[in-house]
Amino acid sequence: MWLYAIGAEVFSLNNLIIAAELGLLIAVDQTARSSANARSAERLVYAGALVFGLGLSNHATSLFFNGALLAAMIWRTRDRPAWRTPRHWLMLAAGVLMGLLPYLYLPLAASGHPLVMWGEPNTLSGFLTHVLRREYGTFQLNQNLSKAAMPLLNQLGYYATDLVHQVTWLGAALAAWGLARLGAEPKTRFLAIVTASAWTLYLVVLHTLATFPLDQPLFHGVVARFWQAPNLFVCVWIGSGVASLRLPERPLAAVALVLGIGQVALNASASNHRGDTMVRDYGNAILQSVPQNALVLMRGDVITNTVRYLHSVEQLRPDVRPLDQEMLTFTWMTPQVKRQMPDVVLPGTHYDITIPGSYSLRGLIDANIASRPVVICGGPKTGDASLNGVYRLLPLGFCDRVLPAADPIDLQAWLAAADAAMPHFNNDMRRIPGPESWERVVWTDYWEATHRVALTCLNLAIERHDDPALLRRAADGFDRLIAEDPQPPAYAYKNLGIARARLMPVDPASGAGAIAAWTTYLRVGPANDRDRAAIETALKQMTGR
Repeated sequence: MWLYAIGAEVFSLNNLIIAAELGLLIAVDQTARSSANARSAERLVYAGALVFGLGLSNHATSLFFNGALLAAMIWRTRDRPAWRTPRHWLMLAAGVLMGLLPYLYLPLAASGHPLVMWGEPNTLSGFLTHVLRREYGTFQLNQNLSKAAMPLLNQLGYYATDLVHQVTWLGAALAAWGLARLGAEPKTRFLAIVTASAWTLYLVVLHTLATFPLDQPLFHGVVARFWQAPNLFVCVWIGSGVASLRLPERPLAAVALVLGIGQVALNASASNHRGDTMVRDYGNAILQSVPQNALVLMRGDVITNTVRYLHSVEQLRPDVRPLDQEMLTFTWMTPQVKRQMPDVVLPGTHYDITIPGSYSLRGLIDANIASRPVVICGGPKTGDASLNGVYRLLPLGFCDRVLPAADPIDLQAWLAAADAAMPHFNNDMRRIPGPESWERVVWTDYWEATHRVALTCLNLAIERHDDPALLRRAADGFDRLIAEDPQPPAYAYKNLGIARARLMPVDPASGAGAIAAWTTYLRVGPANDRDRAAIETALKQMTGR
């Protein structure tokens, strides 16, 4: 919860709204037992309707929790005469609609054509598309990952493991005990049934819709942010478990204080992001590395969001024209680009390689490269091979400079530009960020950028009949990557072996380096690599074994 409390995200507000709805449910349950508090119970239900609407205006997943809690409030007060009159049902509906009022901000803000905007919420169709998440799939969380779907029970197992990590085994035991105690007491049995039912409903619906491959750290991190809401209920059960110990007030307070401080002590180091500017440095490095007036074609959430923020909000590098490749696939993006970047040419309705009237990445670059430099950050969009054989991509920091394939390469100029574009971070790049964090993506990209320069030198050397200078530059780059990266990728050893082996005709001593690199690769590399057999054969020839 702390991770999402220190960033501009929806989850902290979602947690607050769900906690408020849960608090209202408890208040309704308490007041409903007394006929003298009939009006108070009804007003609390109206407040629950308002909070329900606010939850929907912030995050769609609150529908499953807050919807169940609101239904429980109505059920708990079902014997009130007020629910037999239309007026009170209208009041209930009015509360929900009042909670949805923040949605009106979307068309109002969009009418001013801000620099950063998703979709066309100032039109009825665009508004409904945005609210219903049509572009992502209504009631879908991973429409592009159906082939990697994970069974429901497996996902719930990952949730249980993460829950124990969050609250420890002691907390999990207290939660189970607390829920059992709530269910055992007649006065609290209703709350036990409702909270357990809402918790189960949410988890089943979430993981039926999501089905992410949770064995992959990044996707595990994506789904874990949705586990905060059900964990709120677990924390209530923990509180019930602690309270059921029936300790005197002061010892009880001491136990709660110790548990809270213990959690802080266990997690303070991992949760401390003071001075962590890795993502900002990442976006800054991208913008500072690109040529003057460049068209920057981006792909990937971290690249796009960071660069757009720095460019649009902090006015960093106003000369460049950053465009996200995925956003260009939507037809609503075309008028936005024409309005905000009239000097950029879009040669069709939108970016798509299959629909008539649209354009490919090559078509977009063809239309602009004569008037401005073009840079691709994050690589070309998957499935679009239109650049092959027509353009060459030369590494430039985290990005690639796009050049016509037929143009000669000024090696010295490119190498100088590539060295100058290598990013600098305030963070220690030898410290590995958590596998589920966006900082880990930045960290991985940093080492990949280091590798791509060496790999390009290797490919250019092979094109030029094993140019010794380029082979040495490539080998030195792979050596540096292996020495500095705390987790060097296996392919670095493979490519180092290739560079060293090709240097042997002019530098026989490099054979030892090739043998060492390939031996390591065979130990740490993938068993299904199609080059594995060739490497094994080459090693036998070099070692005579």
